[in-house]
Amino acid sequence: MKYTLGILFVFLFFVPAKSQTATGWKNYTDMKEINSFIPLNNGIWAATSGGGFYYNSPADSFKTLHKADGLEGENLTAVTIDKSGRVWFGSANGIIDVYNPKDNSIKSILDIYNSDKSSKQINDIAVSGDTVIVSTSFGISLIDSKNFTFYDTFFRFGSFSSNIQVNNTLKSNLIYASTVMGVAIQKPGTTNLSAPESWNVYTNNEGLPSNTINKILFYNGNLIAATSSGLAQFNGSTWQSFLPQLNYNINDIATGGDTLFILANNQISAYINNNLISIYNSPLSISLLAYSSTMGLIAGGANGFITSKNFTNNIFESPNGPEVNQFPDMVVDNNGVLWSASGRDVTGEGFYSFNGLQWKNYNMSNTKSLPSNAYHVVYASPDNSIYFGSWGRGFIRIQNDTITTFDTSKTGMKGIDSDPNFLVISGFANDSKNDLWVLNYGAIDQKTLSVMTPEGRWYNYRVPSMGNQFLAQNFNLAIDQYDTKWFSCSDANRPGLFYFNEN
Repeated sequence: MKYTLGILFVFLFFVPAKSQTATGWKNYTDMKEINSFIPLNNGIWAATSGGGFYYNSPADSFKTLHKADGLEGENLTAVTIDKSGRVWFGSANGIIDVYNPKDNSIKSILDIYNSDKSSKQINDIAVSGDTVIVSTSFGISLIDSKNFTFYDTFFRFGSFSSNIQVNNTLKSNLIYASTVMGVAIQKPGTTNLSAPESWNVYTNNEGLPSNTINKILFYNGNLIAATSSGLAQFNGSTWQSFLPQLNYNINDIATGGDTLFILANNQISAYINNNLISIYNSPLSISLLAYSSTMGLIAGGANGFITSKNFTNNIFESPNGPEVNQFPDMVVDNNGVLWSASGRDVTGEGFYSFNGLQWKNYNMSNTKSLPSNAYHVVYASPDNSIYFGSWGRGFIRIQNDTITTFDTSKTGMKGIDSDPNFLVISGFANDSKNDLWVLNYGAIDQKTLSVMTPEGRWYNYRVPSMGNQFLAQNFNLAIDQYDTKWFSCSDANRPGLFYFNEN
């Protein structure tokens, strides 16, 4: 049986102990998808869909954090650093992990995760003194950074609905929050912020171009809001359009000295001295901005991060890892190299290999000989050839670093009922004569099982039919010591276990 996993665990060694517990696990994940980052003087801490990492800029190296390192959260969505240097990670499921670089310890805070809220995602984490301000899908929570206890949570802001999504929060003399219903600002002199009347709220009725506020910050002493329909500036009572030519979704904004950096439609612009200048058009998706006095402007998103020094050559960086967090089928070859498929149909992202030190990713973008990215099964033959079955384009063989494609024209196999050229391969196995047997998912001619001899000749075998039904949903090809071929079928018309011996 095959499982699709979100994270790959590799068991490295077992250390006998009194409790007889297994140790030495290490996680390997795709960490390109950055959901949040925060720069330091010489590096970046990032929260990704596959864990957290620190990028050391002078050393050009990465330190990664996963569940095997003690993180409780998996899909990390927010990150910040408190005044003691501890790194706070928020997760999509509400878990907060606090990592202390001084002793490599991790403290997990589960209050939001264990709450009765239907949506618990941490959207942003900010720090003000000893207070950690957590923006969530249901409001704002305040945590004491010294003892990790919650001392307040705000669910209602003025006339806004209860439990609304807060995208980010900042604190200067007051608390300012960007929400999906507008901007909420603490009224001066108020202390009971749990009371809705302690907040002034602003919508498009007060001049905001949209009620969906992605981020707010101060620029040259003025409060600026980035919305789904442009930028706005607060004058103390109402909002006014700011740079009205940018009348579309503003993903993010950041400041660096006297410059306001603006991200929209994968394009970064800089506003300084009343001039708006385009400084970078990204070929890849970016959704986040940050500025560091030492590293300059940093942008991130689904493909890692890029700094201003790399804008000209479009080099995005992320920890080495598999292309995506999908491992539907894996094998280890005779040299100890791990090979993994990635998925069916549009979920497939090629395939990957891991030699114990480095991951190598293969897809149609970097390997032009591949006819597809949808590889869902993998097999290592006795002669150390690697076979990947695709979802619709036959299969490939990797032999001595050469990739060969096998489709309907080369094999004599027929594809599915609606498209005979759509050839899905669901299993491989070698017999004692080194013949390669191949399982054909849903063959329209009912020749579900085919064989390629060492000389390259093909023979196709028809499964005895029940009427004119063809055999679909067949998997798990295996060959026993008598060269009998076995495979399972979960098709509703003909479920069961099948075997075949050509002798």
